[in-house]
Amino acid sequence: MQKVEITDLCGTPPYVAKVCDYTYNYCYPEISGITDVPFYIDIPEELQGSFRVIIQLTDTSGCTEFRYIDSITPTPTVTLTPSPTSTPTSECRCIVFTNTSAGDIDIGYTQCDGTPFYGLCPGDNLLYACGSNPYVTNDKAYFNIYGDCINNSCFDPPLPFPFESTPTVTPTLTVTPSYTPSVTLTKTPTGTITSPTPTKTQTKTPRITTTPTAAPFVAYLFIEPNTGSTEIGEWMYTVNGQNFFGFSNGSQPTQNQSDFNNELNIYVDFSGWTAGTFPSVITQTIPRVSGGVDAFGNSIVANNFTTAVVSANTLNGSGWFVWMIPTGATNGLYQSQIDYSLSSPNLLTPLFMESTIYSYTFYYTGSTIPNTTYRVYTTFPGVDFNLSNAGTNIYFRGNSLSS
Repeated sequence: MQKVEITDLCGTPPYVAKVCDYTYNYCYPEISGITDVPFYIDIPEELQGSFRVIIQLTDTSGCTEFRYIDSITPTPTVTLTPSPTSTPTSECRCIVFTNTSAGDIDIGYTQCDGTPFYGLCPGDNLLYACGSNPYVTNDKAYFNIYGDCINNSCFDPPLPFPFESTPTVTPTLTVTPSYTPSVTLTKTPTGTITSPTPTKTQTKTPRITTTPTAAPFVAYLFIEPNTGSTEIGEWMYTVNGQNFFGFSNGSQPTQNQSDFNNELNIYVDFSGWTAGTFPSVITQTIPRVSGGVDAFGNSIVANNFTTAVVSANTLNGSGWFVWMIPTGATNGLYQSQIDYSLSSPNLLTPLFMESTIYSYTFYYTGSTIPNTTYRVYTTFPGVDFNLSNAGTNIYFRGNSLSS
């Protein structure tokens, strides 16, 4: 087990400490009641062998200090020390890094043998790897984990990704023997039966070249009914101890990346989305290229989800409408405006989304929606997306992206 020794602290005790990965997306349970130094923090098994970890230290007044611990070259005051019996352990999963920018971006992960790797993912490209604990150093890149490696190799990843290779598929030349339609047996004067040799002809199958079309991304619409405020509140606070209780309880996710990640994972894990307590999650495609019109006659614009409809009476009463969109689907930008209408799919009103919510991301690890990095789009605390669709359809459409 690897440990970190803390030899100095600033602020007023007692202190609370926790360990996070280098991207600050994943943090592990807090250690509280720390009153003096030196003291030791165990590195979680999931982060052992990582290129770098973050130690977050908070004093009793709420003042927080971050210490970056390099597992290769520890600082003099904070030492990463493997115990004598430590044995590197590492899951061997398939990882695909996606770089949506034109420039190279630093990435890293733990290899299958437990040793750290860090390098570059080329611009506008994908990089495949086998290992665990992946991280990226720029919000223009992200990663997906999609299955186990076999013999240190990955199978093709599931769609969608923003950049796909388009291999040319050329079938192997097929030779089809063709025989004369009939064969006549003749008897020679010596009584020997002979058969003429069949004539073979070769037929070449034409060369076929195909270019597969990359699948579109998908946006996910969560509908949180106001009548379900007790259920979502108990799930978030009573069961999981979170400070975000659901929009129907008048609360907003914490404006801290680590807490936001934890809160949204728990929020999306709520069984109501899949068990019928709340309306089911609605999906809508996000095209990769512009051109043409969607099913409702509206223009198709790349990286903006096409017109979606929520059928009348889907919601019993009113509720909050919340879109969750993969970061790769918007090409690294924000879906800052979303159109909506309570009457016609072609008479849509643009609304600005709340930037204090969509400026944070969460990497979903559960089973309600696919595992990737998302941003959350709604108008809270503005009430424009607190809607009722009794007797009327509601229409939504991605309007514009911003940096």
